[in-house]
Amino acid sequence: MKPVLIINPNGSQKTTQDMVGITSRYLPNVMGWTNHKGPKMIVDRDQLYEAANQISEAVFPDASALIVAAFGDPGAKILARSMDIPVIGIAAAAAREAALSGVSFAVVTSTPKLAPSIDKIMRAERGDTYLGCYTTEGRSIGSGIQF
Repeated sequence: MKPVLIINPNGSQKTTQDMVGITSRYLPNVMGWTNHKGPKMIVDRDQLYEAANQISEAVFPDASALIVAAFGDPGAKILARSMDIPVIGIAAAAAREAALSGVSFAVVTSTPKLAPSIDKIMRAERGDTYLGCYTTEGRSIGSGIQF
């Protein structure tokens, strides 16, 4: 059986190893891929778009599915359209899973410059139960509800 490929859009091999370690607790066959051209951490929209472009042009090992493991889901939609295997980003997956219960949910991020991008994904996936994206600096994007 081909592995599930965890794609790390960031340039940190250590982060990729950590993600594979965590995912391996739940899936028997997991492999990681690091975007060595990417920043150590994606913190703004320009880096998000750059990572998406890098990922969309990358050649990946054979896999049964791809998980884009950065919360802005860089490149996930492009890959999903161009590949014949399941592809999902962790932000879209989180929104779908949260919405399954019908309970309202919000996102809190330490990357305020990515909040609008995260907000867009959440609204597209599950706008009906989504309360907004909040930053650790106290700003909100979306509903305006303050926590």
